[in-house]
Amino acid sequence: DYFHEMLVHQEISRLGRPGFIDSLGAGWLISAPAVYNFASEEVRQRVGPQLLRGEKWSALAISEPFAGSDVAGVRCTAQKTPDGKFYIVSGIKKWITEGM
Repeated sequence: DYFHEMLVHQEISRLGRPGFIDSLGAGWLISAPAVYNFASEEVRQRVGPQLLRGEKWSALAISEPFAGSDVAGVRCTAQKTPDGKFYIVSGIKKWITEGM
């Protein structure tokens, strides 16, 4: 929740390296809530604890020239290939936060 996020940021700020510390959690802080608020119960139960333990990373891939960070305005789509190994992305992406 936002209250505890605020507490974490205040405590981390005491280290005197806010840019570095923020970079460690910036993508996670905007993507993990999507898992907890909008994913199916099965995904929340399987992925949620792994995110909290740091075993998995998450990314919110929403930025594109037409939508910016407005999730409702995204036009891009991604579909798995028939073999399930890759995604075919149609559209234009500017960047993906925490994308590797």
